[in-house]
Amino acid sequence: MDFDPVKDGWAALPADAVLGQVWRKLDADGAPRFALQLEARHADAGGQARSVLIGAFATFVFEQGLAHALAGRSAHFTLASSSSNHLGPAATGEWLEGKADLLRRGRSVAFLHGELSVGDRPILAGDCVFALQQQ
Repeated sequence: MDFDPVKDGWAALPADAVLGQVWRKLDADGAPRFALQLEARHADAGGQARSVLIGAFATFVFEQGLAHALAGRSAHFTLASSSSNHLGPAATGEWLEGKADLLRRGRSVAFLHGELSVGDRPILAGDCVFALQQQ
């Protein structure tokens, strides 16, 4: 990693068994962004992150983005539908960032759009629908 994430304002989240060390940072507007430095265990023989890893990180970003948007309200939800487009490769050692935005929230569903990127290079764009459970 060419930079120190802590000095750049990133906070380490508890390590995930699949993803490894995930980082979180709040934008100026308070919206969270998440990041992952891609490791050799995330990659195929050619050194590119596996699609399933990119998808797993995207799901994590969507879930965390929704949890942030619902802070203080019902936080029980289930992924009902997702659609994503892989736009480019990401290689071992790269810093993969993701952000999800709540587009609309109803009583029983929430719609989000999210993107993953390495710097300015888009890696994935996707949309999700979550079913919200009443507490």
